[in-house]
Amino acid sequence: MAGLAPPNPPLRRDAVILRLPGEADVDWITVECRDAEMNRWMPNLPAPYERSHAVAHIEHAAAQWAARTGAVFVIAQPDGTGIGLIELRILSEGHGSIGYWVARAHRRRGAATTAAQLVSEWALTTLRLARISLITDPENIPSQRVAERAGYQREGLLRAWLSTPRGRRDCVMFSRIHRSG
Repeated sequence: MAGLAPPNPPLRRDAVILRLPGEADVDWITVECRDAEMNRWMPNLPAPYERSHAVAHIEHAAAQWAARTGAVFVIAQPDGTGIGLIELRILSEGHGSIGYWVARAHRRRGAATTAAQLVSEWALTTLRLARISLITDPENIPSQRVAERAGYQREGLLRAWLSTPRGRRDCVMFSRIHRSG
């Protein structure tokens, strides 16, 4: 995608800034990705989560930006301290998907909602995507609330949608589309 480049200035609203991940993020990402609740909602997350997994993820993020196939941001506080990640994947021409997580100590404070709004607005306007998909576990009510507050509409249950190490799993599909005019 020709227009996929890190936003300049960085995306920012209220107490949330979205910045590119780097080597300085490895340690806190490693700690947060060891959270059992994260593994519950993100079953493809390696367990146990090791420092090498965080290093590989940051390298993968840089490769996605370079290949223009995805945009990974650290959800950060105004001082730059990372509190989560959000990723936009380009699935096909005009279609993307997002996923996000926030560190346990920073949940339920609006950071995921703000990040999802920022990335979605950027993707729909600047990148000119027509549709962004977002899936959650049917039991992950907090993530579903984030999706709705970020302007996504629930489309329905996708049966046996996601392949995981523990078998196929249902997902709830949400989407946000570009509204022209």
